[in-house]
Amino acid sequence: MAISVDADGANHDRVYNSILEWVTESGCFELDENDTRRSLGNITSPQYIKEVMGYHQMDLYFPIRIKEERI
Repeated sequence: MAISVDADGANHDRVYNSILEWVTESGCFELDENDTRRSLGNITSPQYIKEVMGYHQMDLYFPIRIKEERI
């Protein structure tokens, strides 16, 4: 899971790509996306957080698995 600024496309893309890079370079994990398992973004912060901080935070979730050759 990672967190990005909700309405900032550049921030979202940076965080998303950083996680994908980490998974790829981990040596032991791989992305496990398919038609039924996709990356997910979810904003859970209440409105008053946006009023205080000026933005919502978006949680990003990535389906990963242990690389097959490591099992």
